[in-house]
Amino acid sequence: MLPDALRMGIDERTFWELTPRKFKIYSNAYSEKLKEKDRFNWQLGAYVMQAVSVSLDHAFNGYKARSEYPEKPFCEQGEDEYIDASNWTEEQKEEARMKLFGYLGELQETHERAEKQKEALKSK
Repeated sequence: MLPDALRMGIDERTFWELTPRKFKIYSNAYSEKLKEKDRFNWQLGAYVMQAVSVSLDHAFNGYKARSEYPEKPFCEQGEDEYIDASNWTEEQKEEARMKLFGYLGELQETHERAEKQKEALKSK
């Protein structure tokens, strides 16, 4: 238990003064802190993914690019801007998948055309 306490930031002297009940409280608080960090890191990844997606869209599609980086943090966006897909039917999920794959296909085609143009310019 001492290694766990040290990992949680509890010094050795304090550890020996704790009762099992108080140690459990510290342990639960530490678990919640780790969950909070995990949520933060997940959200940070969502922001990075959004930035990369927008960058790729603008790099490959130029003025035809449709995506934009959010003006406000996700938590400040209105509920009407958030899509809760948890209660979607399978048909709705499939439709969304098809739209996404269609968009990704367009992006891939644009990328391939750009690569062919680069190769053509190099060979001249």
